[in-house]
Amino acid sequence: MTSTGRINYIDELKGFILCLVCLGHIAYSELSYVMNWMSLMRMFTFFFLSGLLFSRRRFPTFKDYAISKTKHLLFPYIWLSLFFLIITFPIYAGHIDEASRGPLFIKIENTLNLVGITSNFICSLCANFFKIFILGNSSIWATPLWFVFTLWTVSLLYAFIDERFKNKIPLILISIICIGAIGWVLRNNHNIPYNLGASCTAYVYYAFGSIYKRKAKDFIDKLGNWEIFGLSILAILLYSFIVRAGYTANLSHNDLGNNILTFYTGTFTGVIWMFLIFTFLNRIGIKIGIFRFISRNALIILPLHYYVIKLINYLNIIPFSHGSIYYF
Repeated sequence: MTSTGRINYIDELKGFILCLVCLGHIAYSELSYVMNWMSLMRMFTFFFLSGLLFSRRRFPTFKDYAISKTKHLLFPYIWLSLFFLIITFPIYAGHIDEASRGPLFIKIENTLNLVGITSNFICSLCANFFKIFILGNSSIWATPLWFVFTLWTVSLLYAFIDERFKNKIPLILISIICIGAIGWVLRNNHNIPYNLGASCTAYVYYAFGSIYKRKAKDFIDKLGNWEIFGLSILAILLYSFIVRAGYTANLSHNDLGNNILTFYTGTFTGVIWMFLIFTFLNRIGIKIGIFRFISRNALIILPLHYYVIKLINYLNIIPFSHGSIYYF
């Protein structure tokens, strides 16, 4: 741990996950298989780590905690979403091709047409504002900011429940089952307001991260280096067996597939592998500074890398597969 209270290897793991996210958005055919194979571990591990770091020690009440998280997560989400919307210049030219006019855009367009508004520019602005303020998945060329909004909602939800249940683990486990069930019911639906489905699903991993810190961390800390390495190998073998049939998931839209057993066993073995392997690397003294840098600058890297990919594709410099100008 650093003098500022940050845990280096957790920052490194977060940075590694963000690298995978960036590569997933590029998604050349050479990368797509690997990215799909790792889809059951990436963002789920990030929420597990966020829960592991959960603490209200500096915030005596839920209100204090909520104010802090709103300042550090919700406000940056809004300002960055609006900033990247302003510099998404195809909007001003009305460049909206048929292939990339998704269901949400078409619904908003039809609604506006009923009142005599036919401007592509106005339709696009309305759709983007809807994405930012209602759906919670940011403006069109800054979509990865969905994670910031979802982390805000999940953090507040868990803090509220944790305060009400007075740290009682059995009650928190019940909340995991109930809220996780809501997330599963709302799966594969892209237009749930405030990313509710993804937030409910992410809550499961966030809550288990917090429980791990309270109840299991001491056990892991007592294990030897090679015991941790052995457990990580076991976890990745189990993960590989579970996802061998090509099962994938996308938390941003709560696309979880249709097999609840495969989904949860896959995600948890993936989370365990990622966490244990970086714990092992930390134990043997391997430090990866670039991952720490990426993690600590995630708030700007998340939207910026996606904007650059979209811009390069729009200008037809490199044909990325995530290339549609708009995706609603």
